[in-house]
Amino acid sequence: MRTVFVVLAVFALFFNLNGQDLGKVKGKVIDKQTREALPFVNLIIQGTTIGTTTNELGEFVVKNVPLGYVKITASFVGYNTATSSDYLVTKDKSPFVLFELEASDA
Repeated sequence: MRTVFVVLAVFALFFNLNGQDLGKVKGKVIDKQTREALPFVNLIIQGTTIGTTTNELGEFVVKNVPLGYVKITASFVGYNTATSSDYLVTKDKSPFVLFELEASDA
C-alpha cells in the first residue's frame, strides 16, 4: 500500500511541474486597410496543434503555449495568411501580437 502511495505522489508531482511549463499569448487581429477588428480569425502556434479564434472584437488569447520562442499564424477566408515574427513566451510575460491582415485578390 505504501508503494502505491509513493508512486501516486511521484506522478502527481510530475504532472504538477510539467503543467507549469506553459504560457499564453494575447493579441488582436485587424483589417490592414480599414483598421476594423476581424472576428473569428483562426490562429495557431506553429509546430503545434494549439490554437484559437478571435472573439467579436478581434481579440484572442492562446493558452497552454510552450515556453520559448514561438511564431503564430493567422488565417481568415478572404484574407492572406500571415505569420508573426518570433515572440518569447515566459511564465511571467505574455506577449501581445497585433496582426494586420490584408484582403486577398481572389
